[in-house]
Amino acid sequence: MLIIYCLLIMTKSIFANTLKSAPINFVDISFIEARKQARDQDKYLFIDFYADWCGPCKQMEKFVFTDAAVADYMNKNYIALRVDVESQEAELVRQLKIEALPTMMFYAPTGKILNRQEGTLNAENFLALATHMVNLEDYTKDYQKNKEKTDHVLDYTEALQWNNPSRAKSVAIKYLAGLPEKKYTEPENWKLIQDFVEAKDRPMFPRVLKSNELFQTYPAAYKAFIAERMKALLTKAVEEKYPGLLKTYSSYIDSYPQYFQNPDSMQLAGNLAYAQFNQEDNLPALLEEFVEKYEAKNAPHLAALALQMSQETFKRPVLQYATRLADQSLQIEKSTTAYLAKALAHDRMGEYKPSYAFLLLAYAYADEEMTEMLSQYEAQIKKKLSYEFANGVNTIKENGDDGRFTLGAGTKRLMYGFPIPKSTSHFIVNIDGKLASNGGHLKDKGVTHLMGTMHYTGEGATPRVSIAFEFKKVRITQTLTPVDKEGKEITTGFAQSYRISYKFENLEFTPKSIGLGMLFDTMIDDNDYCTIAADGKIVNEERSFQFNAVPKELLFYRTRRDTSDMMGAAQLVGMDATPPDQVVVGRWPVLHNVTWNLNPQRVPYGDSGYFLKWENKPLPQGGNLTLSTYYGLPEHKTPALRIVMEGENYLTKTENVYFEHKSAELDLNAKMKITQMLEDKDLIITGVLLNGYSDITGQEDFNFKLSQRRIENVGKIFAAYGIAHVPKPYGVEQSDTDELNKRYGNTWDRRVEIIMYYKKRPAGQAIAGNE
Repeated sequence: MLIIYCLLIMTKSIFANTLKSAPINFVDISFIEARKQARDQDKYLFIDFYADWCGPCKQMEKFVFTDAAVADYMNKNYIALRVDVESQEAELVRQLKIEALPTMMFYAPTGKILNRQEGTLNAENFLALATHMVNLEDYTKDYQKNKEKTDHVLDYTEALQWNNPSRAKSVAIKYLAGLPEKKYTEPENWKLIQDFVEAKDRPMFPRVLKSNELFQTYPAAYKAFIAERMKALLTKAVEEKYPGLLKTYSSYIDSYPQYFQNPDSMQLAGNLAYAQFNQEDNLPALLEEFVEKYEAKNAPHLAALALQMSQETFKRPVLQYATRLADQSLQIEKSTTAYLAKALAHDRMGEYKPSYAFLLLAYAYADEEMTEMLSQYEAQIKKKLSYEFANGVNTIKENGDDGRFTLGAGTKRLMYGFPIPKSTSHFIVNIDGKLASNGGHLKDKGVTHLMGTMHYTGEGATPRVSIAFEFKKVRITQTLTPVDKEGKEITTGFAQSYRISYKFENLEFTPKSIGLGMLFDTMIDDNDYCTIAADGKIVNEERSFQFNAVPKELLFYRTRRDTSDMMGAAQLVGMDATPPDQVVVGRWPVLHNVTWNLNPQRVPYGDSGYFLKWENKPLPQGGNLTLSTYYGLPEHKTPALRIVMEGENYLTKTENVYFEHKSAELDLNAKMKITQMLEDKDLIITGVLLNGYSDITGQEDFNFKLSQRRIENVGKIFAAYGIAHVPKPYGVEQSDTDELNKRYGNTWDRRVEIIMYYKKRPAGQAIAGNE
């Protein structure tokens, strides 16, 4: 799969200050000819792999390849070639395994590959890379001649870190370790320290910490360097749950307190961050110590801390302490924040009556914007006060033919789709490197679309469903088996989970290699923004778990940023589950388009999903292999679980309606546009997906709520015609983030995207009711 690799990390500001000139002179010849030309002219070879649809590629072309310094240097030293991956050099693209765009390759005149760069660079960094590749051989020779000369070491390591950063670091550290400490103040050595020394590097970092000469020579830069390295060390210790690094962090503060403004608070803050991120049991005690020392008399800070704790944890002792903090704040000063913190804490503990009472008290101190937010929250609490699962029965929507499915209880769906209830989950099989899937949307990516025949067994309301496919002489049987809480199959009554298994049978007398990927869309009711926890710890950003780090279970919560209403559970390890080799929790729109290789980014996931991957395993001739996982409801939930199979396909039509700045009101033009869609007599509308957006000005939560209100107003029109709709609020998730839009907003982002699912009305068919 070709991934627009840098689209997720690139902003327009990267290219804001480039100076345009004549662009790089890209030659219009083949790769073979370009390589020959580079050899004959003793030049280096640069290849830019791109596609016409790749936005980041176009940004590189527009802002980097036209930069005066870049173009001048490249034209003097390189033969430059551009390759459209969709129409040129197919064999080269295959050999180099180009899976990310843009990908840039640098070759020596001899044809040796020097560097592979995936993703965008700004003009300055691109020029540095191109220059270092040209000079790398000379730098290497100079370094080999004299490994003790500082400028040789600096040139060599700066060039080498583009190709082999671990080797560059090793060379730099070894050189610095052999120097007398008084030489660290020399500019080249100080730069090596800044480039390569990290706080986890022992004994190098302690030597730097002991260097009073560095502190005297570069006081501001030295303090900034130490602070940045200590912050990075703490972050690594916290996020990787590495107590040894936390101990190292503390030992540095104890040994060199003179470099830190408040060593005691740093120690406490470090322990607090570790305990908070990893939900350690000592978190309340550390919070109490922190509050007593630094925040005891500051009512706004106490209230804000209580609110933060209520939003970020679901452990009862911490939530109880949050309520005490809020009370401490209220004794000093009454505030909306403190009452809201108490409401949220009780909400997450499942105590909805006191939650509602404190929410009502919060209104008395709220401004207009906060009042609007509280009213939205009040509606959620009211639902929970009277919330009960619908008494559904396990049913199957027949005529499914590709094995996609939806699981839910009554009207509460755990794996939901659109329009109603089209599934957005699927599987992918890898047989000897060839891919196939029951998700038809992957056909354009070279993935074979699988279709099969459904079979039902079991009694009454608890069906066991299987569907068989065949690909590359391997029979693949997907089976959905209702089970009890121990994972044992049941044939009557209500299921709380389904075992989802795939049996691979080799129909040939030659061995095969089998891999499996599964995407689960974790939409619950109309909420795509489910909060997900791995082994009880909230996953706030897209994250990959591999091998021994794979969690035993994933939990899914119905409301965004709300862990009081657990609705779904995935059992990944235990019972008869086959532990996957990799689990990625993250953004469904990204995971939905993954074919095989996953490249998670540490960004908030919003519209959520998770992907399970079992790497290829041998399947002997005539042999079989079964991989299984579990998905369903938590043990303490009691409603009936049902399964809905994928139904027939629908046609779609997309329109957009726009809104004024910070407004959710539909104007006359928008209402007329929607009405015209609804009154098309040639169509039978079966469902509508509404994607809500808002521009980036203002607060994130306000904008998310604004996109919800816009959807509600559009949805009311469809509801009046008896047409079901699925709302998907995104807020500013896809807004342009350049400085102009941050200040004034963007009309394009103030919209609701209407995706209408319909069937064409047969000729002569009468219109009945509000179809």
